[in-house]
Amino acid sequence: MTGPKGGPILARSKTSKRAQQAGASSRSGPRALWILLFTALPLLVGSLWLIGDALRIDSPGITEERQLAGSRDSIESLARYFLEVLEEGDRQRIKSMAVSREEFEQYVWPSLPASQPGSGLTSEWVYNQSLLRSLGGFEKVMGWHAGREYGFRDIRIDGGVKQYQGFTIHDDPVLSITDERGKAREIQLFGSIIERDGEFKIYSFNLD
Repeated sequence: MTGPKGGPILARSKTSKRAQQAGASSRSGPRALWILLFTALPLLVGSLWLIGDALRIDSPGITEERQLAGSRDSIESLARYFLEVLEEGDRQRIKSMAVSREEFEQYVWPSLPASQPGSGLTSEWVYNQSLLRSLGGFEKVMGWHAGREYGFRDIRIDGGVKQYQGFTIHDDPVLSITDERGKAREIQLFGSIIERDGEFKIYSFNLD
């Protein structure tokens, strides 16, 4: 009597217990997953942030958006960077270090006296005239200095500083360098530098 009664009752009891455990496990699964996500998320975000910083540091070409494309944060850093690119001898890359037509029309032209009504001049004509002179200086620099290994020593502005609304022009920068023989020299590699909101870029290669 006890056996037959106890058997089914015991069997039901074990089955019910397993069902409860399975139900508890199914309920605890999502909860454990959420706990894991909340615990790991800050670590994941922190890792991605560090990776992003590393990419920005190791890749100088990948920088924050700037008004003057490819500009640097100081005259000295601009000069140092120019010497590096000059040694590589990449004509197109060196040429792109000067102010573009778009940058001229957006940032420079509106502040020039020639932009005033009645001058009879257009931004396109003024830029093209400036570009012709700049390309002449560019060819001289490439012919004399491209591929040379120069060490930076110092830079000074011999032509003074001209203030305009929204930007500044530093005229006739002269670089003090060490040439390939270790001899100290002073050379002029570009004619002027534009400064705008803490950004520095070559304005023109015109050396005249």
